[in-house]
Amino acid sequence: MRANLARMDFDTLRSSFEAVPGWSWALQAVGLATAYVGAELNARQRIEGFHVWLASNVALAALHAASHLWLLLVLDLLFLRVNVLGIRRWRRDASLATASSPPAEGAARTV
Repeated sequence: MRANLARMDFDTLRSSFEAVPGWSWALQAVGLATAYVGAELNARQRIEGFHVWLASNVALAALHAASHLWLLLVLDLLFLRVNVLGIRRWRRDASLATASSPPAEGAARTV
C-alpha cells in the first residue's frame, strides 16, 4: 500500500513536469533569478528591488496562468499587490523626507 502511494506521487509529479513546455522552464528560471535579485536589492534598501521583483512576478504570473496553476497565480497576484504598495510607500516616504529636510546652508529662506 505504501509503495503504491509513493509510486502514485512520483507519477503525478513526473506527469506535471512533462505537461509544462520547455519555454516555461526558461521563464521559470528567469522569474526565480529576478525574484532573488529583487529581494537582494530590497534587503539593501534600493527601490530598484521593487521594480525587479515586480517584473519577476508579472513573468511568473503569466507562466502560472498558462500552466493552469491557479493557486500560484493567486500568490503571484498577492505579491504584485505587495510590490505596488511598496513602491507607493517608498515614493511617499521619499517625498516626505525631502519636504521635511532643512534647507541647505546658504539657501534662500522663504517666509
